Amino acid sequence: MANPHQLLFAFQNHGPEMMTTFLQTSVLFLAVYCAVLLVDLATNAKNFTAVRWVFFVVACIPPYLNLTWLIPKVVSKLCIVTAVEFMKDRETIDEVIADCKEEQVAEVLRMLEILKLRGRVPDNDPDKREEALANAKVSFENMSEKVKDEFKQIFRIFDKDSSKSIDKEEFLLVLKSLGFKVPNISKDGKTLGYGDEAKDDKDKIDGIMSLFDLVDGDESHTLEEDEFYVLMALAFSPREGEDAKKDWEDLFEMFDSDNSQTITIDEVLERFDDMDCGADRGFIEATVFDCFRSMKIEFHQEEFVEWMEYLEEKYGSKGK
Repeated sequence: MANPHQLLFAFQNHGPEMMTTFLQTSVLFLAVYCAVLLVDLATNAKNFTAVRWVFFVVACIPPYLNLTWLIPKVVSKLCIVTAVEFMKDRETIDEVIADCKEEQVAEVLRMLEILKLRGRVPDNDPDKREEALANAKVSFENMSEKVKDEFKQIFRIFDKDSSKSIDKEEFLLVLKSLGFKVPNISKDGKTLGYGDEAKDDKDKIDGIMSLFDLVDGDESHTLEEDEFYVLMALAFSPREGEDAKKDWEDLFEMFDSDNSQTITIDEVLERFDDMDCGADRGFIEATVFDCFRSMKIEFHQEEFVEWMEYLEEKYGSKGK
């Protein structure tokens, strides 16, 4: 199928090849024409009359114009419209752009998931932190008995030393039992790093592990049984309606580094850069435009929440 640039030619997608062949043939005939003129000049110049010289000069004008003006102009235009950048297949370009966008969306959503988890337990306000932990404890109590019994059984199974507490290595095994691809763990319980198959869950696990330290109120680097249940509630309780909206509002406060009650695209990019997120300015601006159908460079809280919900709705699990 001809692309927009190939449509400029008479034979569309075969046009560039036809034009190239035509130019080569024209140059060949021009070379023969010039050769005939030179041979005529070399053999008959002594017999040229004034009229013959006039005709000879006139005969030289077409090849001169062809060589100095027409052919260079045609060739330069042909080079432009047949350049690699112009002749790329549109479907392939769209496919590559879509793949890159999908990768950036996935990266952004993973980063947002980490930040949301961290935002559920404020670490810079002791009162809010205690309130969040108390609410999480209530959430755990409101879970079904079946779910609570499962978490209690998990705690007992992975509390290998019967210390009534779980350390980080044991907690990684808990996550593995819940279906996460966790870091490789040595026999002595040390984390060896993420393998290739664990990379998809790395950010989610990092977010949960950051909650581990926040829930660990006595800084013992272990979770007591009550702390474990609070963490399970924070990480796995469904968040809908006002709770989900509050997650986004807490996230807004994390992005609002200057407490101006507005955040700019620069602040969003700065936070993403701090977390080594691969999203670039062009991608962020494109999703903002898609959401609001106009370009914005800063957001109030309501606009930020609307943008986040749009990203999650369109590209997150809800949109799949």
